[in-house]
Amino acid sequence: CLIFAALLMFVGNALLGGTAKFMTILSAYAWAKLITILGVIAKTPLILLTGSLNVTLSPAIILPASATDSLLFAVLSVFDVFHIWEAILTCFAMAAVYKIGVQRAVGFVGTLYVILAAVGIILRELFAVGGV
Repeated sequence: CLIFAALLMFVGNALLGGTAKFMTILSAYAWAKLITILGVIAKTPLILLTGSLNVTLSPAIILPASATDSLLFAVLSVFDVFHIWEAILTCFAMAAVYKIGVQRAVGFVGTLYVILAAVGIILRELFAVGGV
């Protein structure tokens, strides 16, 4: 949460010419991040039913259970309903904090989410049992 808030502040202040303080960005992002709690509540019954922590509410749900270690599963899992909801709320928050249009906020927040998702997938693949 702290690292992503710092990235939001860097991009917003350095690249967009904003002057927001870190605590303002952190507070706005923390509110958007609360959606994670709803995601945990929604996924808990699925975890209990399947007996696995590899549950998702994304397009990856259509893949067989044996595919949870695959690259396709990792990519599709990025499109989790709650991740998307969080990203949308973060866009609105950054638009309000930086007093920019929502489309511009979608551009910079969306770019950060895509970059971090790609880094996460790459790290997952590199450090998976057996490696790439």
